[in-house]
Amino acid sequence: MISTLAADRLAKLRALPRAAMLLWLAAPAALPAFDSAPPLPAPGSQELVFRALNNEISAAHDAAHPMQYRLRKSSPRLTSTKVIVETRDGAVARLLTINDTAPPLADRQKDDARLDTLLADPARQRKRKQREQDDTGRALKVLRALPKAFLYSTPAQKPSAPSPWKNTPSLPTPNSVHPTSN
Repeated sequence: MISTLAADRLAKLRALPRAAMLLWLAAPAALPAFDSAPPLPAPGSQELVFRALNNEISAAHDAAHPMQYRLRKSSPRLTSTKVIVETRDGAVARLLTINDTAPPLADRQKDDARLDTLLADPARQRKRKQREQDDTGRALKVLRALPKAFLYSTPAQKPSAPSPWKNTPSLPTPNSVHPTSN
């Protein structure tokens, strides 16, 4: 039965005009390739992003080395600078400048009173620490997802470009974004 089926198909194929057969065989080669996935980047760039994010995640979990830094916030009406000191009980901020000048005495006294209230209230300290841990957990969740969510590539390096990672394009990984997410 299989042999008669194959013989019937072969007979039908021989009946087709030779030009139609050549056109049918050549059509896929003539059409542009429509691939749903973008070209894969060099494996080194993806690995570099993965390693950099792992370093950031391990630094975020390292309580033995707290950090101190300045946080500058700017808006159209106000620019403030605070010094942030990380402690085992959470981060503490102190106001340094407002619009690049020392804050008035009233603002410094208000900031001192806020810090004294925080120091005297253990319940407030726990609540603040829990809020910081929740924020850190959300940020780490995003950091862990980044290597899998995007395809990173190294741009063509120009002689005048100081860093190969400046303006580095990244593409979403195919099928990594849920259709309902923005």
